[in-house]
Amino acid sequence: MPRPMPEIAFGVLAHQDPEMTRRLAAALAGHPVVLHVDATTDITPFRDIPGVRLVEDRVDVRWGGFSEVEAVLRVYRDCLEELGDAPGSSIALLSGADFPVRPLEEFFAYAESVPWSEHVRAIPVLDGTPYMENKVRRRHFYDAAPVGGSGFSAKRRGATRRGLSTLLPRVKPSAFEPLVPVWGSTWTMLSRDCLLDILPQAHDPKVQALFRRTQTPLEMYFATLVHSHPTWSTRTEFGVEPRDGKWPSEFPNFSYIHPTLGVWLDGSYAEEIVESGGYFARKIRSSDLDEVLAAVEQVRAVSPGPSAPRAQQA
Repeated sequence: MPRPMPEIAFGVLAHQDPEMTRRLAAALAGHPVVLHVDATTDITPFRDIPGVRLVEDRVDVRWGGFSEVEAVLRVYRDCLEELGDAPGSSIALLSGADFPVRPLEEFFAYAESVPWSEHVRAIPVLDGTPYMENKVRRRHFYDAAPVGGSGFSAKRRGATRRGLSTLLPRVKPSAFEPLVPVWGSTWTMLSRDCLLDILPQAHDPKVQALFRRTQTPLEMYFATLVHSHPTWSTRTEFGVEPRDGKWPSEFPNFSYIHPTLGVWLDGSYAEEIVESGGYFARKIRSSDLDEVLAAVEQVRAVSPGPSAPRAQQA
């Protein structure tokens, strides 16, 4: 009798397009799904999505700010409650604009077959380049002076962020010791056991203070805690990888993500999606979803693509 697949809970971060989130939840049906909806978003159309647990103590998430970390901490809390004591279980993070582009059973089989348990690729932050080091050595104020909007107030917030980041003294690299800051994709899958080990540190006010004024801390926070841990760092795929001149967005885990990060996908990206080997793709609007899925199936009928995400291809 075949061994049952380990349980995977899905934590979803959404702030718009409830129809897309509804379709994602339907695709994940039968597995625990915990949904965080940005506190500034009307939650009403999300409440009747079947099969999801809503995070009730929502966070006002600001792009690039520590509020993103706070939202994920609540998602992890609720996912762990949903999983209970399920052995070998994990939590995968998705955005509300993600969608499976391969059968979900293939994703579960992949997670079961690979020798690593922590799907969190990472590259060094303190690598000697201003682009990377400024993420943690400069002080950033995305929660206090958020990105977005237009007109004078948006320009003033931008000027405030840039001014404070430029004028305030740099943080010394030694301030992070014994942690070694790394950057990785937000969209990870971590085992329940790993999270139970690192979450006490993730809730530590002193550790949070180190990352509260960094740039896009969610892309570093949990990856840093995993890759700085004596046990869980050895259960990642590659360990900390050399950047080798690549953009950070070129280090996804199990999803297709356009390297620019900002592109909304339509059917014209089907070949790239299939060739990536990713199990999910982002970012997709609900109005384009059927087009994307149909185009992916057409491409796969001719060339099925790799059996695993590109980084894992032997």
